[in-house]
Amino acid sequence: MISIKSVVENLINKDLEGKNALARGILNLSQYARTIQKDVSRESKKEVSVQSIVVTLARLERKVKAYEYLPEVTIRQLSVHSPITQIVFNKNQKNLELLTKAINEVRSIEDTFSSFSTSTRDIAVIITSTLEDKILKVFSVEPKKVKRNLSAVSIRFDEELVEQAGVGLSLLHKISLRNITLDAGITTYNEFTLVFESRYLHDVVEVLQPD
Repeated sequence: MISIKSVVENLINKDLEGKNALARGILNLSQYARTIQKDVSRESKKEVSVQSIVVTLARLERKVKAYEYLPEVTIRQLSVHSPITQIVFNKNQKNLELLTKAINEVRSIEDTFSSFSTSTRDIAVIITSTLEDKILKVFSVEPKKVKRNLSAVSIRFDEELVEQAGVGLSLLHKISLRNITLDAGITTYNEFTLVFESRYLHDVVEVLQPD
């Protein structure tokens, strides 16, 4: 027989919103307990009272608070880059050599955004759309994928947060609340850049307004 604690903890771990509210001490335990009561009874294979679930949630609240789940991230500055184009090439020796040339071609151009990365199979180039022709000319091969009409928002936060766990997840959580689909995420020392379709730009800026 599965314990009530195990079932409740498993359910709360699957519920990002619920766990975050629990960690912040703002979850209505009685209401939440009633919401999951049927699931807890089914998975534990016994009738479980709302009060038993409330007691279990109260104990879990102390646990998740100890780990500072989803910390508050003070956003100091937002930089918007638009329009942006993402170009993906197959990763091979020739294209890796051309990647260096492409970086040199665009790195000195002012007022533009560029990011270059590689995975096990691909080379991804994310650039200000005015640089698209220049990049395609350098590689001179058919790209694997080209996605236009993108925007990027760079998020700068306090340097003391760099070593704190959960910072990236906290920022992504803000985006997920608006059902925004990300095309790419780029990270540097104390800055996150999120790339997404331009139709989401207003929502992203609104939810990430600097403190």
